[in-house]
Amino acid sequence: RAHYNLGWSLPNHDPAALTALETALRLRSNYLEAHFNLANRLLHLARPAEALFHFDESLRLKPGRPDIVHNRAQALAALGRIEEAIEQFELVFRLSPTEALGHVSLANILAAQKRVPEALEHYAMALRLEPDGLEANFNLGTVLLHQGRPADALPHFETAVRVDPKTRSALLNLGVACLQLNRLPDAIRHFERVLELTPTDNRARNSLGLALVAAGRRPDAAAQFLECLRLNPNDAFAREQLQQLQAPAPAPAPAPSPR
Repeated sequence: RAHYNLGWSLPNHDPAALTALETALRLRSNYLEAHFNLANRLLHLARPAEALFHFDESLRLKPGRPDIVHNRAQALAALGRIEEAIEQFELVFRLSPTEALGHVSLANILAAQKRVPEALEHYAMALRLEPDGLEANFNLGTVLLHQGRPADALPHFETAVRVDPKTRSALLNLGVACLQLNRLPDAIRHFERVLELTPTDNRARNSLGLALVAAGRRPDAAAQFLECLRLNPNDAFAREQLQQLQAPAPAPAPAPSPR
């Protein structure tokens, strides 16, 4: 058990963790938790084929354990075996009908496959089971935002930020949704909050610049784009926006000559 404890305690990316878990399995080939932990680490390291072997061994030792079935489905999806993964998730739903995680994981996979209506259905199922789920709310909001539905996305980002006020990605997307809805003071406030948390986030700073332009605060916007370029001189978006702000206003059209 000492080898297992060592492997379990080390970070996912540490090669010594794999070595310790593999040693534990050489000493005891039917060690369920060693198989499962090793499989999870291999999946985290983008080695799904090897992970799948150990998930299968785990299920041989403990058939029908929901968390093993769930993670095996993730490995199948990583291998591009999407329909098999869906079948495994459906088994998870039967084994744990009140568990939201499986619906979120399947929705994420379906969204990545551009199967948006199915993804939305599973996000909705997850939120019926766990209305304040951070990942479900954020990911559903993101899908809706990409679908051009900022008003529908907004409450999900608001929930995500309420659950974790320091979730920078949710704050950023909340600001984007507000900007698209022309709720400029709210957009500016959310982008500024992201920058309080991460001052080097150029995506948030560029977005703040756009919101300030829309609010008519052109000098403030220019300052944000200049700061983006200071942080990253290769930021083409900031450079383009700054050039537009600094371009001279077009001359007024001459008055028509009297006939």
